[in-house]
Amino acid sequence: MSTRLYKAISVRGNHEIGNLNTIWAKHIVNGAKLVCEDKDEIDNFTLVELGEYDEEGNLTCKPLSDHKKKGYLLTTVEEEQLMEGETYVDFFNAKDEMVRLTRLETGVRFETSAIELNGGVKEVKQGMVAHFDTAKKKYIISNPSSAHANYAESANKFNIVSVNTDFGFAFDKQTVRLECQ
Repeated sequence: MSTRLYKAISVRGNHEIGNLNTIWAKHIVNGAKLVCEDKDEIDNFTLVELGEYDEEGNLTCKPLSDHKKKGYLLTTVEEEQLMEGETYVDFFNAKDEMVRLTRLETGVRFETSAIELNGGVKEVKQGMVAHFDTAKKKYIISNPSSAHANYAESANKFNIVSVNTDFGFAFDKQTVRLECQ
């Protein structure tokens, strides 16, 4: 026999995790209000696009809708939100929450577990490239010589600078360190 509360406290989350590695990264001042469906759970270290201002004067954002649009990195500070017993894999961003956004400038580095290998790629290696897939909400990792079809026209391109970071080991997830091109 079980209860909803028991299930809620005993089931570990499986959300994507990440870590910002650039101390000088620039954030959008005052953050933005996340606009999405009620059921959506938007993971940190995925990309969003800026929207309009709402009736209260809050800047809005939503999950990136087109790989040709410039994205912003969703980097809400988890430690301020997590409750006792929760870890990074339990964290996500929900509709109408205020979130922190980081500008993707050349040289900004971050780690993420939101990855998928392009066809033909067997393992991730330093020197590969990535772009963000708006349908899968993941970074598609490719060999530079045979990049994914959307890579060339993507507005958000990254280099793989490290594989299997310590942050990922701590949460039993493979992570890569990306650097903005």
